[in-house]
Amino acid sequence: MSAMNLWRRLRSVFPDEPLRIARVTSIQATAATSVLTLPDGGVIVARGTDVPVGELAYVRSGLIEGAAPALAIEEIEI
Repeated sequence: MSAMNLWRRLRSVFPDEPLRIARVTSIQATAATSVLTLPDGGVIVARGTDVPVGELAYVRSGLIEGAAPALAIEEIEI
């Protein structure tokens, strides 16, 4: 068995990166990044500038995937 196959098997045990919703607080056009605030108050920087300041965005793996609808956010801890 090759090392790559072992790596793929190990990666399959872990879940994919979660899709998060965050509010855009500022856009850094020169760096093509945005600063976002998560519902728990955390702050992240993600690539992408397509969502305007003050709006919600879908974020996964440090990349803005698009605008999120302005619905009530419910957080469930497991």
